[in-house]
Amino acid sequence: MRGNSKITTLKEFPDKTTLLEMEMKVMEMIARDEPLAAVLDQVARNFEKNIEGALCSILLLDKSGVHVLHGAAPSIPHEYNMAINGLAIGDNRGSCGTAASRKERIVVSDIATDPLWADYKDLALKHGLKACWSTPILRNNGDVLGTFAIYYRCVKSPDEIDIELIDRSANQVKIAIEQHNRAAKLAESEEKYRSLAEGAPDVITRYDSEIRVTYANPSMFRLTGFKEEEVIGKTHSEMGFTKMDVIFWDENIKSVFKTGKPLHTQFDWHWANKTLHFDWQLCPEFDSNGNVKSVLGVSRDITALKKAEEEIKKRERFLAIVTESFPNSYLTVVGSDMKIIYTAGEAFAKSNFIPDEFIGKSVAETLSKFSKEATRRLVEAYQQTLKGEPQIFELDLDGQYFLYKTVPLKTELNQINSLLVVSEDITDKKAAEIALANSELLFTRLTDNAPVGIFQTDLAGNCTYVNSEWMNCAGISYDEAMADGWIRAVHPEDEGRILIEWQRALSEKKEFKSELRFITPQGKITWVAIRAVILYDSNHEPYGYIGMTLDITDQKNINELLEENERRYRTTLERITDGFVALDKNWCYTYMNKRAGEIFDRDPNTMIGKHIWTEFPEGIGQPFHRAYEKAMQTQEYISLEEYYPPYNSWFENHIYPSPEGLSIYFKDVTDRKKNEVKLFEAIESLETAEEQAMLGSWEFDIINDKRKWSKQMFRFFGYKPGPEAPPDEDIIKRIHPEDKVNCEKCFKNKKFTEEPNYFLFRTNPALLPLRYLLCQFDVEYDELGKPIKFRGTLQDITDRVIAEQKTKESEEKYRTLVDQAADAIFLVDLDGNYLEANEGAFALTGYSVEELKRMNGRDLVWEEDLKNMPLQTEKIKTGDVVFIERVLKRKDNSLINVEIHAKLMGSGKANVVIRDVTERFLARKKIRESEEKYRALVNQASDGIFIVNPSLQLEQVNKMACSV
Repeated sequence: MRGNSKITTLKEFPDKTTLLEMEMKVMEMIARDEPLAAVLDQVARNFEKNIEGALCSILLLDKSGVHVLHGAAPSIPHEYNMAINGLAIGDNRGSCGTAASRKERIVVSDIATDPLWADYKDLALKHGLKACWSTPILRNNGDVLGTFAIYYRCVKSPDEIDIELIDRSANQVKIAIEQHNRAAKLAESEEKYRSLAEGAPDVITRYDSEIRVTYANPSMFRLTGFKEEEVIGKTHSEMGFTKMDVIFWDENIKSVFKTGKPLHTQFDWHWANKTLHFDWQLCPEFDSNGNVKSVLGVSRDITALKKAEEEIKKRERFLAIVTESFPNSYLTVVGSDMKIIYTAGEAFAKSNFIPDEFIGKSVAETLSKFSKEATRRLVEAYQQTLKGEPQIFELDLDGQYFLYKTVPLKTELNQINSLLVVSEDITDKKAAEIALANSELLFTRLTDNAPVGIFQTDLAGNCTYVNSEWMNCAGISYDEAMADGWIRAVHPEDEGRILIEWQRALSEKKEFKSELRFITPQGKITWVAIRAVILYDSNHEPYGYIGMTLDITDQKNINELLEENERRYRTTLERITDGFVALDKNWCYTYMNKRAGEIFDRDPNTMIGKHIWTEFPEGIGQPFHRAYEKAMQTQEYISLEEYYPPYNSWFENHIYPSPEGLSIYFKDVTDRKKNEVKLFEAIESLETAEEQAMLGSWEFDIINDKRKWSKQMFRFFGYKPGPEAPPDEDIIKRIHPEDKVNCEKCFKNKKFTEEPNYFLFRTNPALLPLRYLLCQFDVEYDELGKPIKFRGTLQDITDRVIAEQKTKESEEKYRTLVDQAADAIFLVDLDGNYLEANEGAFALTGYSVEELKRMNGRDLVWEEDLKNMPLQTEKIKTGDVVFIERVLKRKDNSLINVEIHAKLMGSGKANVVIRDVTERFLARKKIRESEEKYRALVNQASDGIFIVNPSLQLEQVNKMACSV
């Protein structure tokens, strides 16, 4: 602390024992689960006792993560606490609101002048609060829990002791909040578990290692009639169960204790003159050391289910003939003399055949128009059936495929006198199977040729397919990757994290997205970005995941290089003798190096976020102020050297504008005005910075025909640095042959005054390593407007160009994959207008891609369908995934049934995939027609027919059953 305080560091704190005792008291309160409000109040009071004049305020973030709530503030007026309770967080919302929003410490030494308090300073000053430092309380994952703020009734900035005590106290608050949240969740979980167990109709029991019952839910007592004291603490034998039951139950429970694995079985229990059937599951419960401490048993009464299964088996023979054979089939009864004695079935109604025309004819006669081989095959199958052997086979009848099922029919004396034949036309199914096989073959070929890794899993996460690119990247074979074998390709340091993230995605049935490293058996490490989405069947039921892995090793290397360059850049800025500051577009400091702090007599760490003209109002109207305004407005580099009266010094400024703000290099050149030696030192420092930034500088004096090069310029062209630049002819030889034409204009014709004032060229790979060099320059004119001097820079941007080329290649590969897709794929804005479409869209709609780009989603949807269901654009805007079926009108006015999958992307546009489902629609229609005909057949049957569900509830009866 500054002022009269003698405390300078925590090590020199006058009463460390008391401080530690205070902190220990807080930790004891947390351990005892004392109320959160009491713990926070104690932390606040402890801080105020240790730091004279401090007023502590602790705010908590609500569940929405948007508003702050009062936690503790024992010494701050109640009216002020209630006024800020519930305020939303965000920039310029005081110290606490800004700290919670930015997730960084906010120090406001003077509330009256700081822009962060512009809307709230009157409230604070009214209560005598003049300074506020707020520290966000963060989870380990970065989520904000609340803020720990210190107010003062005077203008004040923090010292090291303040910051350290704040961090220690904030950490105690973090521990208290997280313990409070864990306790609340645990209590809620335990209450839910108890309610579930107490209300469950199943019998739930827990056993210790001596097979004694330590818990039983109410269903146990309702079923057996035992009282609680007759069960708890007792063994099965002590409760009076039969010896056989006790042996069975105890042996199974002991097995779970021994193996530590769940056990599922069933048993019959004879009790109170009746037999009950139970489904029994035993689950081990482990202690902290991984040993089985108890076994939880769940017994479900399945007596009714068993009876239903027995009844179903009795009816299966009868229902098999009535329900499974007739629909969509030809039904024929053939006598032992191989003549047809009865015909029926739904298929006759759909064909041109008259069933009665076949009665009395021989099987061979009915097949006379087909091949002899088909007739022979059919007669042999019928003969085998008459011997008591049912047959199932397929038969090709001149290009039409039929599925035959035959069963022998017996008399009351159990003698076979005829056979039942059920045949079904499966030509369309055969075609569908062929189409499916072709589709799967196409999928395999597409994925095997894809430039990215592709994999497929079931819903349990077991791998079922990987393509060649995935295997090349992972370093394991197809068979090794199957099931859970893929994990062996993951780097050991990533394995645990990836398994947790993958299992979470599987359990929540959500998209999986992450980054990980593959390591091959040879030790090669590859970084990949991985994304997997859910696969849905025709009924929109999920059945697995399909994912893609993209090699991002180069990108990772580039990012690491950029981070290293950033560290070097900041190190350079801290080491250079120039002052450097960075301002955002609101004129607030985002960075100040050590030298700038020395020049301004300011602490760089406390200047971040402060307004330049609030801190230096005396500079308003000075040449530097006007230059900064001009650079921000024109976005052009400005260099100037001016006298600054408030500091009685000369300063040289280099102002670099960008849309985000200004970067300003400056230095005190007062001594240079007196001694030119410092100019040489500044040049040397600049050349060092240029070398680290891979940036060379040059100057061309037209009047004197002289060139000056920085040392980095010589290195770019493979020269040893010297006093003069090499000849133009020699330099041109070292430029890539394809770029010489543009460069010769500058080196020979001196056309620097022509636009643009930059050009890119490459070095000659035959003489030098290939580099991409960007030349930028400015022109100095005399009073008559004639150019007299050129100054410029040469920057090595090889890494950036290579990265851009790789990105472009990746985009082209992705576009190729989309264009080859069989489905129609669109990019749509949030008003339903088509922006992009693939070739699949042309095949589906009949419109060209250019025609589609001038259309809206409403233009394709059939008018009647659009009346029943408008476009789902509003739903897409909210981020929901839309999956619907529609009827589209193609360019030739024909209608087509499709399913549409639409999803909002991060770019603010929607990705829409449209698939032709006409065959599925027709199949559904046929199924409905089949069901109607089946019901008609049942109603016309001469026997009474009753149909019940597994719960023995009557679902359908026919007319004869009603008369019975």
